[in-house]
Amino acid sequence: MKQTAFFSICLIGILSQPALAVDGYKDVKFGASEKELISKGICSMSRAPDYVSGISMWQCHDFRLAGGMTNAYAYFIDGKFSRLGIDLAWGDMAKVSDGLFEKYGPLSSRSTQEQIAALDSQPNALAYIAFDKDTVYISMGTDGNLNKSAMLVYTDPSFDRLSAEKQQAALADAL
Repeated sequence: MKQTAFFSICLIGILSQPALAVDGYKDVKFGASEKELISKGICSMSRAPDYVSGISMWQCHDFRLAGGMTNAYAYFIDGKFSRLGIDLAWGDMAKVSDGLFEKYGPLSSRSTQEQIAALDSQPNALAYIAFDKDTVYISMGTDGNLNKSAMLVYTDPSFDRLSAEKQQAALADAL
């Protein structure tokens, strides 16, 4: 009886842990300035040309992930850090997704099995797996020749909305 009560208390403790969405990458919080991100030295960032007013991107080619170097892209909206995208080698996806599962727990959402299976046979297919209230995800895709690509993304939950607003404003200004 005591053992059952103990396990029940442990289970309640585990299930009642607050679900906190990712709030940045490592020690760079979403909302940080461009200068703050650069000062952390996560890689050798250089600014890319702006493509939409109010949205800037910094990129590097020496980001360390899974024992190698890859490209990374930091996005800022109105000068505030909002998203980090990291190119992910297809062969590293399993170990990276296992690491995300260990850190963030089970998937918060994902593409259907059919969408994921389509990556093996359909050109221009897209799929994803997401963790921690969809603030960390792996986006997967194929091009017209079935070449596969993947990106690990850490994102502020408001990024898509804010980015769409900036793009809409830029379009309205152009019309």
